[in-house]
Amino acid sequence: GLKTLTYNQTLTINAPDGLI
Repeated sequence: GLKTLTYNQTLTINAPDGLI
């Protein structure tokens, strides 16, 4: 599955579970 990584509430990217 994918997790949502939010950066500074401005940049939203989807990253593989392995990265987070």
